[in-house]
Amino acid sequence: MGSKHPPPPQDHSPVMKRVRVNEDAHRQSSVTVVEDGSGSEYEDDPDEDAYIQRAAHEYATQAPATGSVREAGSISKVILVQFMCHRYQVVELGPQINFVIGHNGSGKSAVLTAITLVLGAKANAT
Repeated sequence: MGSKHPPPPQDHSPVMKRVRVNEDAHRQSSVTVVEDGSGSEYEDDPDEDAYIQRAAHEYATQAPATGSVREAGSISKVILVQFMCHRYQVVELGPQINFVIGHNGSGKSAVLTAITLVLGAKANAT
């Protein structure tokens, strides 16, 4: 039975996409020169890569710097000014609040996003 898909077209472009490495040649030199297609060359050095990985691991495992002593608190009011789709919005929060309800477009998500950002989260975490 024949193939349903035609073979992929041959690419005759002058840009080198990948470097094929001969195992024997790779053992002789640990540095591979790669051309990225823009005419520039960069060196792929395994020793440098290992150093970067070690440094990143050490940075990630460091204990966070100690700052001032944190105190417990509560949020009593959220004021949004030119935030998301809202020009000005004030939301009073009480001690017993545990959810936010409202009509579509009333600003529920804006209030929760503002609280999340103020507490230190990144914007893309919302």
